[in-house]
Amino acid sequence: MNKASNNPSNIVGINKRLGVYRYYCKRVSATETLPNGKNHTVDKMMIMLEQKKNGYAVSVVHPISEFIHLPLKKGGIPSLKTQEQIANSIINYMNIVFIENCEKYKLSSVKDLLFEHGEDYLNVYGLMGRNNAPVKKETVKRCEWNLTRLYYFLAKKNILNHITINDFDFKKYTYEVLEVKRKPESPFMN
Repeated sequence: MNKASNNPSNIVGINKRLGVYRYYCKRVSATETLPNGKNHTVDKMMIMLEQKKNGYAVSVVHPISEFIHLPLKKGGIPSLKTQEQIANSIINYMNIVFIENCEKYKLSSVKDLLFEHGEDYLNVYGLMGRNNAPVKKETVKRCEWNLTRLYYFLAKKNILNHITINDFDFKKYTYEVLEVKRKPESPFMN
C-alpha cells in the first residue's frame, strides 16, 4: 500500500507484489461527546481495504468511505442498511476492477478510473451478478446510480485524472406544485 507521505491525496493504491488484496465492508462504532457533555455512539459502515501477506492481514479504512455517508436526496446521513447497500455495490465494483481484472485494466489507484471501467462492470454485473446468477434490472439500475454518484463525487473532489464534473450531463426534473390543505396562521402581529 502507498504510504501517506507518498500519496498526498489520501488515495489508497494497490501494489499486487505486496500481497493479496480485497475490499470489504465493516461496521464501525465511535463515541462522540456532544456540546451538552453527553456521549453519543454513532455507527457507520466503512469500506475497508485488506492486504494479506505471509499469513498476516492488515486492513485500513479506504478514504472512499466518505462517499457512503453523504446525505441522500431527502437529506440526513443514510441508515446503516442503506450505507451497507451502497458500500456493497461499490466494494463489488472495486474488487472486480482493481483486483480481479488488475491485469486487464492496470489501474494503480482510484485516480485512474474511466467511465469505461464502470460500463464494463455494469455489463458483466447485469449478466452474472455476484453469485453467477441473473440480476434484476432494478438492481442493476440501483448499482448504476451508485456508481454514477461515486464518479461524480470523485470528480467534484478533483480526484479523477481523466474525468471532471463537466463530463457529466444533468437531467432536469419538474414537479407539480404541492398544495397543503391546512396552512398555519402567522403567529406575528402586523
